[in-house]
Amino acid sequence: MPSLPRIKRPRSRTRAEEPVVAARREPAELSANGLTWIHLDAPEQDVSTELAERFGWHALDVEDVHSKRQRPKIDEYPDYIFGVLHFPFYDKAVQRLNAAELDFFLGQGYLVTLPTVELLPVSRLFQRCVDDEELRESLFSKGSGYLLYHVLDDLFDYCFPILDKIGHKLDSIEDDMFEGRAEEAMTFYVSLFKDGEIVSIQHYGRDEFGKEGTVMKAQFTLAGQQFICIDSPVKHEFAFTPAISIFVNCASEGEVDVLFAALSEGGKVLMPLGEYPFSPKYAWLCDRYGVSWQLNFAPKA
Repeated sequence: MPSLPRIKRPRSRTRAEEPVVAARREPAELSANGLTWIHLDAPEQDVSTELAERFGWHALDVEDVHSKRQRPKIDEYPDYIFGVLHFPFYDKAVQRLNAAELDFFLGQGYLVTLPTVELLPVSRLFQRCVDDEELRESLFSKGSGYLLYHVLDDLFDYCFPILDKIGHKLDSIEDDMFEGRAEEAMTFYVSLFKDGEIVSIQHYGRDEFGKEGTVMKAQFTLAGQQFICIDSPVKHEFAFTPAISIFVNCASEGEVDVLFAALSEGGKVLMPLGEYPFSPKYAWLCDRYGVSWQLNFAPKA
């Protein structure tokens, strides 16, 4: 009987797998003119503890640095100031703006910045101070408060384009298009709120871009909130969407009932009026004009 050749396999030596230990991230430190700036994104507990022992911080401040979400605040101590500030940053994981926390310690001769995520204005300013001796001398020669001022100044400058973009989007939402029914819709909405008021209205005239008599721009208020509406002179392939809603907190169940009855007439109910885990009485609907409303009973505590 023929025999098959035996395949020789190298014997692997088994040994216990060694745990992979992540390298500890050390804070960056820069000193000049008697001033030290220490910076580290998302510091680990042991690093914060060592810094606290070095500079004499209160243990509760270290806890705040590592708490999941700390409210903005300023705590003053005899030898230092501890601050928590929030700034917007783009979170790639969820693809939207989120709040980043900047924790800082300001003392005689030092500034420590410990953001929960990388805040580019802070890390870039730190690197510029490393690379540019003239800038470093300028910022470090006037004390820790002056250095903190420039850190915050760069952060606020970073926020302005974000705020401008948000403002532009809000203007686009407010400038909703009714295609000939803007005045009718506005009058209807104003009639539903006790303090509703048409503030101003401007119509297209003869030989203007829009149809004569339609709304070029109108302003009205509901419950103290200002709105803008127009009749679009251009025919679009899109209309209103429930992705954007007018959310109304009502002081009584009766108010919810009245608004629901009026707004749902001729419209479409997306979530029926009733009790939900998040609200004792709530409804979501699109009215006869296609505008989305969320009505919520919010009793006073």
